[in-house]
Amino acid sequence: MKQLRKFTSLVLALAMMIGFVAPMALYADDKLELSLKGTEGHTYQVYQIFTGDVTVDANGDEILSNIEWGSGLKSEYIKDKDAKEVAKTIKDIPALKVIRKEWGKNLSATFVATLDGSNGFSAKVDPGYYLIKDVNVPETDTHTGYIVQVTASTNVEPKTTKPEFEKKIMDVNDSTDAPLGNAITDQDDGRWKDSADYDIGDMVPFMLSSTVDKYIADYSVYNLNFKDTMSKGLKADKDSVLVKIDDKTLAKNQYEITWTGDAQNGTSFVLKLRDLKSLGATGSSSVFVFYQAEMVDGIVIGKTKENLNVAYTEFSNNQNWEADTDNGEDNDDSPMGKTPEDKVRVFTYKLLVNKIATKVTGQKDVALEGAVFKLEKLVNGNWVEKTLTVSANAEGKMSVYSIEGIDDGYYKLTEMEPPKGYNKLKDPIYFEVAASHQLDSVDPELEQLYSYKMEMDDQGNLVNTKMPNDPDTNVSVGTVDTGAGSIIRDIENNKGTVLPETGGMGTTILYVLGAILAIGAGVVLVTKKIMVSNK
Repeated sequence: MKQLRKFTSLVLALAMMIGFVAPMALYADDKLELSLKGTEGHTYQVYQIFTGDVTVDANGDEILSNIEWGSGLKSEYIKDKDAKEVAKTIKDIPALKVIRKEWGKNLSATFVATLDGSNGFSAKVDPGYYLIKDVNVPETDTHTGYIVQVTASTNVEPKTTKPEFEKKIMDVNDSTDAPLGNAITDQDDGRWKDSADYDIGDMVPFMLSSTVDKYIADYSVYNLNFKDTMSKGLKADKDSVLVKIDDKTLAKNQYEITWTGDAQNGTSFVLKLRDLKSLGATGSSSVFVFYQAEMVDGIVIGKTKENLNVAYTEFSNNQNWEADTDNGEDNDDSPMGKTPEDKVRVFTYKLLVNKIATKVTGQKDVALEGAVFKLEKLVNGNWVEKTLTVSANAEGKMSVYSIEGIDDGYYKLTEMEPPKGYNKLKDPIYFEVAASHQLDSVDPELEQLYSYKMEMDDQGNLVNTKMPNDPDTNVSVGTVDTGAGSIIRDIENNKGTVLPETGGMGTTILYVLGAILAIGAGVVLVTKKIMVSNK
């Protein structure tokens, strides 16, 4: 009896460490109410391993006596085993973990209760010792371990956690922020967001992150797969991939990556990590995947539901599984769950410059051809030239200068040559492109596009032009269409002083003026001579 009491106390302690919280109240009919803190969507089957009598000793402790085999294990498995002797072999947590898995492989077809949402995860059972099997697990969740429960009042919960996954994109302003450098592989950098904007030609940094099951030590093998899909208009830099477990960077031979697709149709990859425990992961670990993609033609301009980049992870989700090598299984066959997808979106914009003559109130704008412009963007302290394309306006005049695929930042537009007969703009035009887009959202959107006037201050610094008597408000310039992602600027030119042409009316006028001046000079000379002679 003393040994049985010790056994009961040990099993109760072990169950509290690895099992469910299962409040049990003894009823007059010797039935116990088994109530589990179940997870929605799960279904549990309850198998009785041992039967016994529950009594209370002189110290008020509930003990299990008269231990016999229950109905939960196959008869061929228990036929040569004595229940009392098997109970004595459960000395500690490791031993219990081993026998728990062994029992799980030898369960009979008889379970004494089903616990699910329909019955509040509650049922009445006979006194005994139970193994509870998680038989229905949602795709995005994790199997709980086979859980052993002694017949006593206890407070325990399912021993399982599921990974948390995120995909992020780094949001930077290359006119105001420092060069990225090592930030693109720093999981703690504060610029990892759910949306960002970039120029065509920029390298766009992405990060995937996943936690692991807190109880990873209970798995025979724990695999983790990252599945990622980029939108069209993003050209993956396959050499940029870097994988970390916590702060430890993995060698390329410690993971497997497979690429499909292209920038014109969308690129995908699957990155597989086999047996994270062997790679140093613990229950508190996080896994990170970093990579970059170049923004290229094909990206969608403006406020769009396109440019969506999606990813998720697949993870080992059954603590009780072991590869059945006799039937050809290996560790790659580990049952897998799947996290919900996470999304990020990248935006880009366009600039349209209309070259026109000086506006006249009430008159239609006059488009001017022949100007040459230079567009530059301030990038990490240097002015970098951007290529403008010249195209025809609605009337067929080559007076529209445009660029697609720009993002927020500071810009300088310089007129290098004016239209014929017009004065060249004296100074460059400085302006800022700004945008607000949802940085923390399950489906991020572009909210508003802005264009602000800028100027050089007395110290040669580029600053926003402020509204008169309102130092907190920038002066907006141009016309902004957030939906189309476009900023439209009208650049005016004044007519220059037109020199007369040889042989025309202008020549005649010059001759006449010259003659008048000559006659006048003669008159003055004669007058002076007469005045001298009279003296």
